[in-house]
Amino acid sequence: MKRSGFRKTAIKTFSKALALMLAVTVLVTSGTTTIALETFNKISALVEQTYTLHPEDGVTVTLSGMMPVDGSADAAPADVEGEDVIHAYDITLYYSDGREFEPAGDSPISVSFRSDDIAEAIGDDLSLEVEHIADNGSKESVELIFAEDDEAVFDADSFSIYLIRTHSSDNENLTPRRTYHFLSPNYTQVTVDGHVYYESVAYMFPNKANDLVSTQTITDGESL
Repeated sequence: MKRSGFRKTAIKTFSKALALMLAVTVLVTSGTTTIALETFNKISALVEQTYTLHPEDGVTVTLSGMMPVDGSADAAPADVEGEDVIHAYDITLYYSDGREFEPAGDSPISVSFRSDDIAEAIGDDLSLEVEHIADNGSKESVELIFAEDDEAVFDADSFSIYLIRTHSSDNENLTPRRTYHFLSPNYTQVTVDGHVYYESVAYMFPNKANDLVSTQTITDGESL
């Protein structure tokens, strides 16, 4: 009977000790999780801000938009061949912990290139165009928001290499491209001097900026 009483007491003592250890473990784990979550939220927080970079003498690259708190940005000259290329930079945004940041699709970053070379091209009545070269090497044209004085501005929703190139104002593009005009299927047949013609109004549709257009211009490698 005495041994049985001793065994029960030992079991109770062990159970209390085990419960205390579990409680401490849960408390510590819970505290660690809270700290980790707070740290993650702080690192991932975004704020409206502007970075002004000078990748080369006389060149200014400005990035504006929702970007990581205490993050950083870099614009390194990129080796892109082409006599018509004015500037080409590999742009990267970073979180405060060094991870690369990519903007959300509905919150693009405004990018501005400024230089005397851009001013000279605009002064020579040369039109400018923007091209994005992704990490996998694929290329896409980017809409130029405006080009005035010494500045060219566009929006970027993904970062890697962006370049500014020129093409002649006589519409002879240095980048091969085709323009398609979309017409309504409701047409009228007209005969003039024995020749049959078809008249139709333009077919309007919204583009990515939600503007109504009736044409689409694509470069080699792109599709409608």
